[in-house]
Parts: sequence; C-alpha cells; structure tokens
Amino acid sequence: MAPDTGQGDDWRGDGLVLVVEDEARVLRFATDMLAALGFDVLAAGDGSGALDLMRRHRDRLTLVLLDLTLPGMTGEQFLAELERAAVAVPIVVFSGYDADDLGNRLAGRQVAGYLQKPFRLAELRAAVRHALAAN
Repeated sequence: MAPDTGQGDDWRGDGLVLVVEDEARVLRFATDMLAALGFDVLAAGDGSGALDLMRRHRDRLTLVLLDLTLPGMTGEQFLAELERAAVAVPIVVFSGYDADDLGNRLAGRQVAGYLQKPFRLAELRAAVRHALAAN
C-alpha cells in the first residue's frame, strides 16, 4: 500500500469514521488517509472493540470501514450486530477477496461499497465518496 498524492481530486469529507482492521499497518494507513481527507477517525483492531466504539459513538458515525477477517468476530458477525442495533450508517467493506466474491459472501447485507486490498488513497477516497453520496 503506497500512499499516492491523489492529484486532480481535492474532495474532502467530514464526520466520524470507524475503521475496523486487525492488521496494524493497514489500520494505520487507512486512519491516516481518512484523517488527511478531513474525517475524524476511530480505530479498532477487533470486532468487540469496534462494537464498543460503535455503541459509544453511534449517533455521530458517518461511515464504517470494515475488514471481514477479524480476530474473535468475523466482519459478517459485526455487520449482523450493526443490523441488530439498528445502526444506519454506510459501510464500506475492505478485504483481500475480490468484489465478486465479496458480493456473493455479503448478499443481503447493507453494504455501501467494497474496497480491495491493497488500496491506494485515490481508491479509498472514491469508495468513501461513493458510499456517502449513495446514503
């Protein structure tokens, strides 16, 4: 994951984003890039920590960026918890799986977009922008 300058696109966001990722390098990259795009960011390295943050900040959340492979709780289980808690926030799933596999795996879930790892700033920006515009 190499940062890019994203030249030619000066779109900036705002609001609070929850990033859920167990790989420290990817978590740091995503949170840094989201902050550079103008967002406030909460970070969780596992599903239970993410649920705690979601419960404490649910009224302020603008977006959730969610990895599907988490220790102790899968991304699908986390999505089910969001649905049970009636948290209506756009969710962008990111994974090493390709978009077709993700689409099949998450059929019926309220997912606003997919982002395949490894990703660059421009791809993150586009996925977040699309998810927020569709909401």
